[in-house]
Amino acid sequence: MRRIYICFPEGNYKVLTLSYDDGKITDRRLVDILNQNGIKGTFHLNSGYLGEKEGHSLPYITKEEAVSLYRGHEIASHRISGPGIFLSERGARPKAARPSAKLRNCVWKDDKEHPSF
Repeated sequence: MRRIYICFPEGNYKVLTLSYDDGKITDRRLVDILNQNGIKGTFHLNSGYLGEKEGHSLPYITKEEAVSLYRGHEIASHRISGPGIFLSERGARPKAARPSAKLRNCVWKDDKEHPSF
């Protein structure tokens, strides 16, 4: 028996994914362009830097702005600092990023209120 699995909206079999790092102020223009064209993106926010301006090439957006700016898009957690791979006696292993409480609190207020990002 042949089975067909449709994974994407409107029966699409292929999709394009767009992924952006860090949550800097340049995301404002990018999100505006994506919204004007009906395109969704994934934004990896660096919760340790939200709202920081000093010592960076570009300022980071604030946690308050993140709620409205990324509405309708997907938000993911980004490592605060350091390499994504670290070496151990057994070799290289990925070190997973966990969403911080700071990031979770900027996206939704409680577990019942998950906006559709």
